[in-house]
Amino acid sequence: MKHYILGILLFAAALVFAQEEERTPEGYRIIHINAEETKVYKDSVENVKKIEAEKARVPIPFSFSVGVTASLGIKDLLGQYDRSIYTTDTANGVVFGYDFQIGATALIPLLEYNFAIKTGALFNYTSLMSARIDLLDPLQFKHTEYGNQEVTSDFRGDISQGRLTIPVLIAMKTMKSPAMFEIGPQFSIPLFDKYDDGAYKIDLIDKGIRASLDVAMVIGGEIYVNPKFLVNVYMAIATNDPYKTDEFFVGVSNMSLFELRIGLTKFFI
Repeated sequence: MKHYILGILLFAAALVFAQEEERTPEGYRIIHINAEETKVYKDSVENVKKIEAEKARVPIPFSFSVGVTASLGIKDLLGQYDRSIYTTDTANGVVFGYDFQIGATALIPLLEYNFAIKTGALFNYTSLMSARIDLLDPLQFKHTEYGNQEVTSDFRGDISQGRLTIPVLIAMKTMKSPAMFEIGPQFSIPLFDKYDDGAYKIDLIDKGIRASLDVAMVIGGEIYVNPKFLVNVYMAIATNDPYKTDEFFVGVSNMSLFELRIGLTKFFI
């Protein structure tokens, strides 16, 4: 029995010795590496898996769809302050608040998998709070004997807006992607725009201070959770001045509206 064990050990040692001494004609030692252990092999396997996974994905087409959408966001009225009235002339927030949007939406395909038009008729309600600076009416100024201006009343208050909004967006995506990128103009018709500080109330539309139409550039996108349900995120920047300056927002120029929204879309058709 001992002879058998000794023979096995000698045979194993011979194999190890032979492998360690295996060299090239130039004398370099030869090391054997399995193909499965190389980086090239591992990368090729990963690439094959990715290709197979991509082939298994089902194309997601655009189809004519009608449904409802709702979103909640923040809204900021930006402007540039006049240094003669305020301490700075840099662009800053004038009023800030929250925006709620709800309405009907439609998706109209242009190319089955890549392009579509996203539009609808939406109602926006916005509540803006002027806590940062006073909103100043010209009548609230008086001139001192030194030629300076003094404010005779505190005009901090809230603005409530209602708008009918019609977006016209181009939606783009790849054939198998569940996410789409959207960009395009948005047109809003003011329905009411009221200022209230508790003691003083005014409808900015009736006074002719409010622009009759807001135009904004919208950038955002949506992700299909399933064929009838989507999650969306949008950013909108106004391209026109929403208010006539120096009639209510005294000393504020280059005004612009900025909004950021997140919401849901549910298609029924």
